[in-house]
Amino acid sequence: MKKMKKLSGIVLVKKAEKTNNQGKFVKRGENMGRYNIIYTKERLVQSNCPLMLDRYALTKDEANGRMLAQLKLRNIGEKTVVAAYFTLVGYDIEQNKVEEIEEYQFLDLRIATGVQFGNDKAIYFKNKSIRNIEIVCTKVFFDDGDKWENPNFDAVYHDVFKSKRLYPILSRAAIDYIDRKELQKYGNNSFFKCVPIEDEENGIRQCVCGAYLMQNVQRCYICHREKEWFKENLNQDLINEKIKKEKEAERERNKKFINRAKITGVVVAVIAMVVVTINLVNSRIIIPSKQYKQAIEYINKGKIEKGREILSHIKGYKDSKEIYDGKAYDIYGDKLCREKKYKEAISIYKTSDKKSKAITDGVNELIAQGDIKGAKDIYKKIDWDGVKDEKEYNDLVDLGINLTNYTGEDIELKIDILELIKDRNENGANLYNETVYAVGTDLLNQKKYFKAMQYFEKCPGYSDTADKLNQIYYECGKNYYDRKQYQKAVEQYQQANGYGNSQDMVNKSMYKYVKSKKCKRTETTLAYIKSLKKLNYRDSAQIYKNMTKWKVKIYFNDSRYSEKKQSSVSIGYYDYLYCHVDVSGGETEKSKFKMSYTTQWSGESVSKKDKFSGKVSDGSSYYVYWDDLDDVNSTVTVRVYNNDTGELLGSASCKVKGEYSYLY
Repeated sequence: MKKMKKLSGIVLVKKAEKTNNQGKFVKRGENMGRYNIIYTKERLVQSNCPLMLDRYALTKDEANGRMLAQLKLRNIGEKTVVAAYFTLVGYDIEQNKVEEIEEYQFLDLRIATGVQFGNDKAIYFKNKSIRNIEIVCTKVFFDDGDKWENPNFDAVYHDVFKSKRLYPILSRAAIDYIDRKELQKYGNNSFFKCVPIEDEENGIRQCVCGAYLMQNVQRCYICHREKEWFKENLNQDLINEKIKKEKEAERERNKKFINRAKITGVVVAVIAMVVVTINLVNSRIIIPSKQYKQAIEYINKGKIEKGREILSHIKGYKDSKEIYDGKAYDIYGDKLCREKKYKEAISIYKTSDKKSKAITDGVNELIAQGDIKGAKDIYKKIDWDGVKDEKEYNDLVDLGINLTNYTGEDIELKIDILELIKDRNENGANLYNETVYAVGTDLLNQKKYFKAMQYFEKCPGYSDTADKLNQIYYECGKNYYDRKQYQKAVEQYQQANGYGNSQDMVNKSMYKYVKSKKCKRTETTLAYIKSLKKLNYRDSAQIYKNMTKWKVKIYFNDSRYSEKKQSSVSIGYYDYLYCHVDVSGGETEKSKFKMSYTTQWSGESVSKKDKFSGKVSDGSSYYVYWDDLDDVNSTVTVRVYNNDTGELLGSASCKVKGEYSYLY
């Protein structure tokens, strides 16, 4: 008969040693599958944001119970990304907001269009109850010094629109025709997948190959097709016409083949007599003339490179060389301008003077039509770096200033236009600052502080903007304080730069925040109370002492990983008894102390004492376990000490009950 026995003479070992660890403290979470994915989501977009969320995962770190998020992002904009800021909000299982990570930063990037990044970063939450998250991109910085900011704080990442299959949008015959032509042209038609869709509300589009891009990105990063490609190649009526012409051409080829078979030897002889003359005329006059005409036709249809390719073989004919060298773009651009297609013309022209004239004509044309937003879109096409002539440069600035005279009561449209010229000359800068300052002042008088702040921040250094911003921060802090949102109040009062009694309110808000959390230690409460202790504020010194004091939570159960506390544990033949110890406290993250403990069973007059071989710190978790217990109806008591000071940190007891049969 085998009885279960109780171990004695317990010796504490290092947590990394792989020995029989009965009765010895080891770190909880070792030797297990550490990461458990709670859920994942794919293909998410945020309104007008240049970063798409290809995939993200919410994961549990089983070693410490903390939740973490991993974001796989993709640049779908036209500029190279060098940094990005995100806000992540965590919710518990009942959808209560429990934590917010503000402006998590991805820095030192160089992410071109279509490139992914971010999935190598783990973003940890402090609250372990998080089971759902909300993600918001707040800022994106580009290599040209420009940046994108989220204008709508309610905008979050959400599911992208669903793709649509080409059939039945196009007929089967049309799809087969395009497949065949794509295969002939590129040797690959695998990029031909879905209907191109433009989502104007979110500012994105989907290419025919399935890639998602911002609406202003003209060239796809996967299949390299231009945005304009779809208009010509995915039109059912145009494709039907092409199929019809292709069939007619095939019938003509068959007829010519039959006619050629009837040609007699006499005709061959006649042809031989004049062949030299014909070749001479063809090579000098007829062929170049036809090629020249064909090239110009291609250019006028917008197929400029095809036209230039033909002209490259007849550069000695008429003005072929001049057209080949650059005039081809002007020919097609001028044609577009005559048709009042100014946007397309601007993208075609290669020279600054041509572009500027097209922009000026386009803006004035749309002003006459009353389409001021359309005029602004054309004005945005100016390549300021490409304008070298000073008069041309100043004329374009004046064009923008004149455009603002037609915005009427649409002040936001006026500001949008002024933002395009505020850095171009002194007049543009003054007009921009005057406008946003006036709007900010009006909103401040209406006590719309947050909106007013957005405008004053656009004109730093202008007039008394700094004083008005300090006033706004103070009033925002007061609003947060009155609503008992003390942490936000602290942030606002700190930015008030001493306005009124803002410094006193900073201290008062920090103290209120700590008290609202019942003086419980968190990263924020510890930082606040530490600052207040330096000022000897109220009872901050005593709160700091209690907050940084070493504490232990001791509890028993029958599981290595469970955090459930059991006052009594039933032990079977193959079961274990676990005692867990969670450590908290210390002034800094680097604070540590040596931990010792005693174990005492019922009937033992002396407790067994041992100590942990290393040092423990805030957030550490350990356990000790027993099996083979011969006294199965007993009580065990564990006491934990600070071995450096001898202070008893805590104790706990557990009743052990046996539920097993003897083995014979």
